[in-house]
Amino acid sequence: MANTVVTVTIANGGTVSSTVNVQNGALFGLWAPVLTACSLFIQASPDTTSANFVRLGKSDGTGVWGWQVGTGSAAITLQDIAFPFSYLRLESSAAQGAQRDFQLVVKIR
Repeated sequence: MANTVVTVTIANGGTVSSTVNVQNGALFGLWAPVLTACSLFIQASPDTTSANFVRLGKSDGTGVWGWQVGTGSAAITLQDIAFPFSYLRLESSAAQGAQRDFQLVVKIR
């Protein structure tokens, strides 16, 4: 399996990223740049229709998956939540003070 790195962008003043196509992705990791402190959520959809994107829940059913990100860069694995879905977006709980370019690392089957 090969690794692919995809840039996912949240615009200056925005809270939702561009859509990324990760068809055939098996394992995922997310690298975050220096951010305005926030909670990050992963939105997923079976297609690119904007209205179909919803926050991903935890696999144990205890609520939505979220990541508390302080000021500064960080990285996290997404192996437990993202792999069944072909289309993903990031959602921030706080508007970002500049354009933020995340790196989504995807292991392709």
